[in-house]
Amino acid sequence: MSVTFLTGENCGACKQLKAQLSQYGLDDKVTLLDAYSAEGALFIAEHDLRSIPVLYNHSTDKMIIGSKTTKEKLEEFFS
Repeated sequence: MSVTFLTGENCGACKQLKAQLSQYGLDDKVTLLDAYSAEGALFIAEHDLRSIPVLYNHSTDKMIIGSKTTKEKLEEFFS
């Protein structure tokens, strides 16, 4: 499974979601992508995104947008 974590350096919500992923032992299951990089900009355009953070599961084509999520939702997303 491949999961992209679209994030930004000065993004408070991104830091909150990173902490949640770490707390639940899921941080090693994501590939970080800087929203302000050329690759990040392309990802944003391809998926018509308007905000960060975003978790994108390439296997299921599902997304979690924002940091308001639960342990259960994250576990389901990664399963």
